[in-house]
Amino acid sequence: MATYSAWQATIQNEFGDILPGAEITVVNESTGLPATIYSGRTGGALTNPFFADVNGFAQFYAEPSEYRITAIDGGSGFTNTWRYVEIGALLSVDDVNARIDQVEARITGKNYLINANLNTTIINQRGFGGGQPAAGVYGYDRWKGDALGTRIEQVVENSEVINETFTISWVGGTGTADVDGVTGLNSGDSFTLNTSTNFSVIVPTDATYIQLETGSVATPFEYVSAGDNLAACQRYYEKSYNPDVYAGEVGTAGSEMYTSSSSSQRMAYRFATLKRAQPSMRIFSPSTGQINRADGGASGVVEVQPSQIGLSGSGMQSGAVFAVGESVTFQWDADAEL
Repeated sequence: MATYSAWQATIQNEFGDILPGAEITVVNESTGLPATIYSGRTGGALTNPFFADVNGFAQFYAEPSEYRITAIDGGSGFTNTWRYVEIGALLSVDDVNARIDQVEARITGKNYLINANLNTTIINQRGFGGGQPAAGVYGYDRWKGDALGTRIEQVVENSEVINETFTISWVGGTGTADVDGVTGLNSGDSFTLNTSTNFSVIVPTDATYIQLETGSVATPFEYVSAGDNLAACQRYYEKSYNPDVYAGEVGTAGSEMYTSSSSSQRMAYRFATLKRAQPSMRIFSPSTGQINRADGGASGVVEVQPSQIGLSGSGMQSGAVFAVGESVTFQWDADAEL
């Protein structure tokens, strides 16, 4: 009598909510056709697709092979797909080592992407209104419009990976992804990366919970605290506010303002985090859209180059003229080359 191996899981959405009655579809990866599945270890017909029980529990039995398993919750529209799930096959030494690598990656921080939630917790220092950013223009932190202006792109910095297997996954999203020249990737697809420099990750604009990780299996999305996400983003771009700058008085937001005349100030600014490169500085007034240049030049945005990278920067030695009581915003931008 034939015996079959089991797959079982409690179906949950990205927030951990259990999804009773979710529809489960099983496809054989080698053929792309619906798989023959069973209700018990020794057989028994089970329809494909089938449904999770009232507790969200789903289970089926199948012959040894690799399967694609998709869970869909009709009420919320949530979808999740597991690719190349091995059922009944003995793992080789290489497979075991790959699983160990995946566990270690989950412990140390597995996602290569920054600000990848793009749903419930989004770092948005620029105040981006959502939608498709123009080609090369940043919207949400670390994400810019791709070269065609149809998807969003993040450049992963200085990563050396030699013929290593990666998997990309996301929730929702209309269309496919490209990673370092590998095109047409669906959520859950695996591929090989071989690079010793920056590489590009392009995903659908409406994708959320985007994850790029080592290994051949898409694992649950790695949640990063808002504080850690912000710190990672501020390595490339930092925006801070000095809401009340008055001539002759000390400002706020970590910027020490002092006056060299009745209407101009100089400052020493303390960065929130270490920058990846020498940043440029832009200063503007939300109330007027511009400020006057202290050197007598035309009105408009003043560009100031700080003298050092790190936790403190200086360089506004020419000063900048502010109206008494004028609100001023400082932006430090270092991600143009990425």
